[in-house]
Amino acid sequence: MIERLLRNLKLKDMAWYDSTAERYALFDEQNPQTNLDIKRGVEKLVSEKKPVVILDLGCGSGRYLPFLKGELIVGIDFSIGMLKHAKKFKNANFIQADIFNLPFKENTFDLIISMSIIGEHCPLNMKLLKEISYVLSLKGTFAFTVIPLHHRLLPYKGYIWFFWPFLIIQLMLGKETTIFCASKFEINNKLRKLGLEIMQIKERHGIVYPHFLVVGTRNQRKD
Repeated sequence: MIERLLRNLKLKDMAWYDSTAERYALFDEQNPQTNLDIKRGVEKLVSEKKPVVILDLGCGSGRYLPFLKGELIVGIDFSIGMLKHAKKFKNANFIQADIFNLPFKENTFDLIISMSIIGEHCPLNMKLLKEISYVLSLKGTFAFTVIPLHHRLLPYKGYIWFFWPFLIIQLMLGKETTIFCASKFEINNKLRKLGLEIMQIKERHGIVYPHFLVVGTRNQRKD
């Protein structure tokens, strides 16, 4: 019963993202200053690391694609509607897929970014991190945002309907209870288990609620 419910929720989520894709894209066009600090951070990271192959994990309608430069840039999202709008950015290739089951070979990407995805649309758990670690190159960098644990009760009421059903389901399954938020300790602990050293972790404020902005670099060989 629970598995069937999860499948149904996933299908409903995809329909919701597809239906709101145009609104997301229009918002970005009309508000280029949105998350400007993250955009500049991504641009700086690309300039410093000079990655050859880059993955935008959960690229949505393509908000961060203009700030990525490399020989090969890939945008992945499970919403076909979002990807339709992202394709206006000609510097990237696009794949419709589930970020928990990445269709890439080991050690593929020098840089992986995932902005405003973890903590908003999926949990920070070891399944996701192992997928990311697997496709991250041996000297690769992973940059992402996640909602701080102390902001689990979101101040914007419109988001509660989206987050809390998943929290209840996770509790019923006996899974991790901090599914859409993470503490600094949890972030450090989980990334270090995968051989990633935290280079940066700071709290910044978004439009609705704060995020941790995290940058981790692989500091050891994979087992």
